[in-house]
Amino acid sequence: MDSVVTLNRMPMRHRLVDREPWHGRGLRILTTDKYLAFYLPVEAQGMVVVIRIMYSGRDVIEQLTEMGEPK
Repeated sequence: MDSVVTLNRMPMRHRLVDREPWHGRGLRILTTDKYLAFYLPVEAQGMVVVIRIMYSGRDVIEQLTEMGEPK
């Protein structure tokens, strides 16, 4: 959670998810310890929206697919 809190400073510093449709929607990924945090920067409002935090050992693409396409 400490790493997630730092997203309010320079949220664009983390990489975009490589696959579509998430890449095109701006979904970013923060890797910390054994976890992955997926988030969307909302620059107009100066905030980020954390979409999901998951254990890094899981099949990331499968988990994102189960979440559905970002809106």
